[in-house]
Amino acid sequence: MWIHESVYLKLNSTKYTREDEKESLQVQPFAVWPVLSDKQKQMSYTLIDNEAKKQYEFHIDGDLARIEYIKAQGKIFFTHTEVPEKFEGKGIGSALVKQALEDIQQKGLGLVPLCPFVAAYINRHPEYNSLVVK
Repeated sequence: MWIHESVYLKLNSTKYTREDEKESLQVQPFAVWPVLSDKQKQMSYTLIDNEAKKQYEFHIDGDLARIEYIKAQGKIFFTHTEVPEKFEGKGIGSALVKQALEDIQQKGLGLVPLCPFVAAYINRHPEYNSLVVK
């Protein structure tokens, strides 16, 4: 048994049954990777504020995930987020944004989210709305 979005699923060959429903879904066999919580994703990577390159970074197995920024007048402008293609869809971009937002919160900076990925993350996580300045 494993957890995905708070729904328990039972694996029985190629048949998945949700415990809260009587119907089953027939699917082709596939590899299953564990779904990590936000906390687990954060703990897997160390945030680096590379001020020389003006970007927040995660170094992952020799690759680089990053958020590019510009700092000016007590504000930070997030301009671009990039995650290596082989890591896309694994929550690395979200973990990077979350840790970067927590860092700027600690530093007392206002945020201008010019990057669409960062803006979308903040829309999904309204607890960071207070960082956004106009």
